[in-house]
Amino acid sequence: MTTYEHGGKQYIAILSGVGGWAGIGLAAGLTGPTEGLGAVGGYAALKNYTSLGGQLTVFALGTAPSSAPPGAPKGSTRRER
Repeated sequence: MTTYEHGGKQYIAILSGVGGWAGIGLAAGLTGPTEGLGAVGGYAALKNYTSLGGQLTVFALGTAPSSAPPGAPKGSTRRER
């Protein structure tokens, strides 16, 4: 999560999805159980429940949830990564 100001408005941006240590096997195509500092073995079943990808959700404080972030297409509330 991050917050920023643009044009006098405060925005919150939240990135969600698989990543970090748990997602290294998926992201790098690793298969050995000790690869990725053991993450591949520790999260071997992760590929059964999810895939790579994520979502960035941005909203302005003090506005309705349907407000689009700056530069988003009209009517948009989310951007796929």
